[in-house]
Amino acid sequence: DSLKGVHVTGTVPDERPYYDESDVFVIPLRLGGGTRIKVPAAMSMGIPIVSTSLGIEGITGLTEGEIATADSPQEFSAAVIRLINDPVVRRLQADAAREKAKSLFDWSISISNLERAYSLARSLNESSGI
Repeated sequence: DSLKGVHVTGTVPDERPYYDESDVFVIPLRLGGGTRIKVPAAMSMGIPIVSTSLGIEGITGLTEGEIATADSPQEFSAAVIRLINDPVVRRLQADAAREKAKSLFDWSISISNLERAYSLARSLNESSGI
């Protein structure tokens, strides 16, 4: 069974073509855990996102201008429809999300944070005599 306009692929070797074809990235997550790796991927590829609060859990510093969050089915569908129907808002949100992704997830920032963590760990070990 399938819905009109919905195609379930299963595992694919490269997700990027699917992102490229997307107008809106939806994360209707209501249960579950794990990493939210698809959120920064969609952000960095300039795909506007509508998510539940749980769908972006653990990703700090996001604003409504960068990602739309909605937890009720009515609010969620309204946010998706708004982005689909308004290319200007869709582009503004996508651009804001891409810029936020650069500031949160860029490799140079990640490496800098990791180097600081290692330095702090080294200092703590040295001061404790370990």
